[in-house]
Amino acid sequence: MTIDRYVRAATRDNTRRSYRSAVEHFEVTWGGFLPATADSVARYLADHAERLSAATLKQRLAALARWHRDQGFPDPTKAPLVRTVLKGIREEHPYRQKQAKPLAITQLQQLDQWLSRQIAQARQHDSRRLGVWLRNRAMVLLGFWRAFRSDELCRLTIEDITLAPGAGMSLYLRRSKGDRQAEGRLYKVPALRQCCPVEACQDWLDFLNQPAEPCSGRLIAGGTCRTCHCTRTASCRCCASSCLTRALMPWKRSAAIHYDAGLPPGPALQAGKSKR
Repeated sequence: MTIDRYVRAATRDNTRRSYRSAVEHFEVTWGGFLPATADSVARYLADHAERLSAATLKQRLAALARWHRDQGFPDPTKAPLVRTVLKGIREEHPYRQKQAKPLAITQLQQLDQWLSRQIAQARQHDSRRLGVWLRNRAMVLLGFWRAFRSDELCRLTIEDITLAPGAGMSLYLRRSKGDRQAEGRLYKVPALRQCCPVEACQDWLDFLNQPAEPCSGRLIAGGTCRTCHCTRTASCRCCASSCLTRALMPWKRSAAIHYDAGLPPGPALQAGKSKR
């Protein structure tokens, strides 16, 4: 094992991409020079204060700070001038953070009923689609009741699931956005009378004809990625939101519920529940 592998693993791919884009924006789009000075960084913030939110500017500062540390240069973003300018931008340009519209219980019930009808129809007429609908129902109900993000759902493997039919289940989430120390976390999921995630996962596992105890490690979100043709391994970033997207899209077209901002992604399921 090389050191570079572990250094790379310490930072998520999305973070590396966003940092690379931010540095490119500073250097190429805006015309700044690297290594930068505190004065140039402050002018960069001021030039974009009216177009970018304070949160975006803070992310740009983090990217510049990371570049300077990696290259062995002093970090100009820590200078008092830069901090003062950023504080002034927050005062002059207050920004209300956008939040996804939560999925209500009544909407979840309607979605579950629609998915259950699709499952029933697939059992009778289209067995090839049965696995898709069973998977979608399991993903939606798990995502709602445990407030999982879509990428967290895609990281779940069968070996991470311990299921007691009619009683409940436990899920071990190895990694998540909020788990900064990568320690993993165990979640309990109780059995419910309506919209039960335990029942949905049991149906999906039964369809796969695999036991709920640790086995092959095949992903619960199983299938083949259309983009990279992988089998949905945890390292496949292009599969991150595909399960919930495909589960919700046909229901949105057929139901009378419409969202102001289009199809609700994983965070909308999170917003329907209290924070963990």
